[in-house]
Amino acid sequence: AAAAAAVTSYGQPHPPAQNPTAAPPRISGAFRGRPARPGSARGATSALSSSMAGPPVSVATSMAHPPTFNQHSHSSHTSHLSHTSSYCSAPSVPAVTTQQPSLSHMQAPHGSYSTYTPRDTLSARPAAHPVHLEPRVRATLLTLPDELLVLVMSHLSSTDLLRLASVCSRLKAISEDFTLWRAIEVDGKCLTPEMLLSIATRRPLSLSLNRCRSLTASAITAMLERTGGSLRSLVLRSCSSISDRAVYAVAAHCPHLTTLDLSWAGVTDAALLVLAGHAPPTQTPSSTAPPSTSGRGPKKSAMQSRPATPSGRASTSGIRASQSQSHSSQTVSQSIAKATTMSHQSSSSQDASTDSMSATSIEPCAPLVLTSLTLKGCHIVTDAGLVPLIAASAARLETLDLFGCHLLTRKTLSQLVLCPRLRVLSLAHCAQVPDPAVGRLAAALPALQHLDLSGCKMVRDAALLEIGQYCHDLKLLHVAFCHLISDSGLEAIARGCPRLVSLDVNSCLNITDIGIRAFAHLIGNFERLDLSATDVHEPTMVLLAGACRELRALRLNMCNDVTPVCLTLIANRCVGLRELGLVSCRRVVAADIAELLLLRPGLNIVR
Repeated sequence: AAAAAAVTSYGQPHPPAQNPTAAPPRISGAFRGRPARPGSARGATSALSSSMAGPPVSVATSMAHPPTFNQHSHSSHTSHLSHTSSYCSAPSVPAVTTQQPSLSHMQAPHGSYSTYTPRDTLSARPAAHPVHLEPRVRATLLTLPDELLVLVMSHLSSTDLLRLASVCSRLKAISEDFTLWRAIEVDGKCLTPEMLLSIATRRPLSLSLNRCRSLTASAITAMLERTGGSLRSLVLRSCSSISDRAVYAVAAHCPHLTTLDLSWAGVTDAALLVLAGHAPPTQTPSSTAPPSTSGRGPKKSAMQSRPATPSGRASTSGIRASQSQSHSSQTVSQSIAKATTMSHQSSSSQDASTDSMSATSIEPCAPLVLTSLTLKGCHIVTDAGLVPLIAASAARLETLDLFGCHLLTRKTLSQLVLCPRLRVLSLAHCAQVPDPAVGRLAAALPALQHLDLSGCKMVRDAALLEIGQYCHDLKLLHVAFCHLISDSGLEAIARGCPRLVSLDVNSCLNITDIGIRAFAHLIGNFERLDLSATDVHEPTMVLLAGACRELRALRLNMCNDVTPVCLTLIANRCVGLRELGLVSCRRVVAADIAELLLLRPGLNIVR
């Protein structure tokens, strides 16, 4: 009765539908085919469901829990009641019969819900209740919890993180989380002294400074003093303005350092000796002037380190005399040395107090025990400075990169024999490395995995025979520009190095199809292959196309036998190919490149 009254209050009742000949509704589920007892809950349910088709409506009520009617969802409530009563075994109660108007044409309250349609089956799904949404709140970065903000900040660079910390006090407090400052990488183009000192106060474990050409030795010393010896990895790549004094600070304030990268920094043997635990020299070329970044660096440093004339008078007359006698190179060199000494003696007292820190005031430090050392482009490093440093770290050294150190000889390789844990070794463009020394090194380092001998023009097939005999775990071998290597050396590598995935034989003029076909059983595992300027023909390239499923980079520069058909096969079969080099391939024209890009839109073609 309460339900009927609530329903009637929301609209004009319509006359009930008179359908005495209507068939009774079907009962699905476990009740099908069995009659219902009049006094049971099932009987009340049947009466309720049958009333949906005619005027009388039977409502099963419970005395303990009387039904409540929601005025905003009367249709949903009626459907929900009929649905739940068909599955719930409630105690039998007398059925209450009341007259209820038809709801099929009644409008929903407030006009916000759909009209009610009577259901003729109990298996129909009840209508969903209306969802009342709260007013939308505009989400900003500050509405996120601290944990999510730390996760977002972990994807930012160190420079962006410092800028974000200046927005508000909350972001600054969150940005000081120690997990965000374990590894810091900063580009020198946007580095300021304030940023450098702020980074140092976080005490990171790894610090990488790239292309910081304005970074001075004094700034590096101040930064390392604030780190408190927390650094384990330090990268000073392309910091051309630093001097040996910066390396002295590294030895003094980073006792736990294990990874050091001084690529293109212009360090000398004196700096390496300090890292090895030796006392610094009394006077170094870097204490008077910064090293030159050009190829004339060693000559300039030698001139700057020359003592003055016995008279000790470096006047302007000496410079004028040198200008009048420019044909004599010796006189010019002496005049430049005198002028350099004169300019440094006339510098300001503040700069003199900063730059005149003599090496004699620095006490010898404990030698660094490094696991990784990178000296790319340090072309003035010799055996005298590198051998003691390698000896101090021989027990733990795993990675050594000496790219471009062309003054090194067999003495350095003799010391590398004592490094049993060495895995990665780069001797690229070390032109004075002899072939027998490379063979002995391969025999002493069977665990070697990466070996780069590019530009070592004295390396022959005998060295490759030793590598194939002992280095069975080798994965990368680069012998580009080694003109004395032939197919026999590659065959030895193919027999003894089954895990090889990267091979570079660029400009090895004696390499032919025979040497490449020797890798037929391994070429399916290759990820990088460089056959530029070799005598490799189309049948071998077709073999590569059919076998190199995992190939990522393929370079065929200056290979005259590359045809469009061969390139089509490579593009279709090498599904993982990302880079293809076709520089100076005469038989490949622009139309072939366009067709190749239609087949592989994401392929990077270098032409």
